[in-house]
Amino acid sequence: MSTPQPQPCVVRGAQTKNRCSACARAGVDLFFCSTAHQQLVWKVHRMVCGPDKAKPLMPPPLEEDELPAIFDALHLEIPYEDFQRDITSLTLTQASQAVRRGKITLARGMAVLWGEPADDFPLYMVTGLVGSRGITWLAAHPTVDGWLLGLRPYTYKYARIPTDVKAVYHFPARYVAAALEIALDLADDADSTTLLRHRSLLLAGILQKVPPPPSGVIISAVQQFVDSCLVYDSFEQAVAKFGGVLNVVKPVLAIELSLQLHGDGRISHCVVIPPTSAT
Repeated sequence: MSTPQPQPCVVRGAQTKNRCSACARAGVDLFFCSTAHQQLVWKVHRMVCGPDKAKPLMPPPLEEDELPAIFDALHLEIPYEDFQRDITSLTLTQASQAVRRGKITLARGMAVLWGEPADDFPLYMVTGLVGSRGITWLAAHPTVDGWLLGLRPYTYKYARIPTDVKAVYHFPARYVAAALEIALDLADDADSTTLLRHRSLLLAGILQKVPPPPSGVIISAVQQFVDSCLVYDSFEQAVAKFGGVLNVVKPVLAIELSLQLHGDGRISHCVVIPPTSAT
């Protein structure tokens, strides 16, 4: 680790000069006040650590174990207003092809966005995937991996899982991080967005630790995460964003978030409220 100006540790918030030296070389500052805290998140951080991966943050490559969840999410009928809110709006022509009785699937929505026949889109994906993995069947579609990577962030929200399974533990950490990114409605190109994507992955790794870390560590990590989201467009948008964060964290620890306001009504801070049993 190198020694720049002190900044809060991404896990506990203590001021420290220690940061991930490999990411620092890429222009990404992630501070850890102890080796133990860096090791706590190393399992997930190593996927995006260093000059070749940290900035621009390269999403981990698709793995075979992801495909069942992605294809499950593809076919779930969801309200079109949810698709518009979470993903994008369609033109009237596109909507007429993909929306049925007010509902849409990711398969139909992505198909019309990519200019493919809505009902044939899963076949294009399957044949393209098989071809891209070197299995002799049909030729790979040139953008199939892009499609699948584009669908990865929404799988956590839309895939069906057993009711007795906590989604946070059911999916890989990259999916949990993607759910946090969606909640924050991140932009595509800003340096701050790259840092928040790193922080999303770090928090996902903490939430998935087995056995879980002490509740105080989780609370501190969530506080550092929300503290890094200092730009609020409006009170309503802040409520929506942090509500999405709570949906990810609460299966692990039943915290609440409280928005603190300036006298003029502007948001000044977001405070993590621990459960009564937290220590």
